[in-house]
Amino acid sequence: MARQILIIKMDKNSEEIHKIMEEFLIKNGYKNKKYNGEEVLVKNAVPGFTNPQYMKIYIKDGVLKVVAWIKAFGNEFGVDDDFVACVPKKELKGIINSIIILFNATEDEVINRNTIDKEIADVDDLKEAKYELNPDMKTAAIVSLVLGIIMFLCLFIPFPVCLAFILTISGIVIGATGIKSSLKALAIIGIVLCSIDTLIYLCGTISAMWIQFL
Repeated sequence: MARQILIIKMDKNSEEIHKIMEEFLIKNGYKNKKYNGEEVLVKNAVPGFTNPQYMKIYIKDGVLKVVAWIKAFGNEFGVDDDFVACVPKKELKGIINSIIILFNATEDEVINRNTIDKEIADVDDLKEAKYELNPDMKTAAIVSLVLGIIMFLCLFIPFPVCLAFILTISGIVIGATGIKSSLKALAIIGIVLCSIDTLIYLCGTISAMWIQFL
């Protein structure tokens, strides 16, 4: 098991480094997460294409230390370890290179290597940086899907039309939030189902009103 370690020494204060990294993490979709008892930052996997990417950040007196790894087959991997088969390290390597470019760091300012877990525990006197990133809105994606299914089933039983409209439209709005989560596919399905349900309820209401008018 190994992790990638990146250290950049630069002419910036800790607040500047912290702000730049926070914007970078948000832009690249990292979230706060508990991982084997550690507080980490994670970029969730795209099933079939990438593996989860994990990161810990330490900052002090113009020094940025990034510890990064991916999880695959139950093990941790950095970029430079010997194991290469089937492990999608390309994206993680791109993230590491992007951080180097972000700070316009030269070769003399950068240490970038693979390290074992025991070495990672020794972070010198650097202070771990904490980021309050937006939570993963997986719950919204699930709620949207569940509402879409339930309201479709309610088409076959007596159900208050006004309440049906409220719930289906709520499912669409909630699903729009869930699209930003790691369960984007479920959110999209939920939005589609809720949209279909809304149209069916609307058509049913218009038909009933037309029949009464006649």
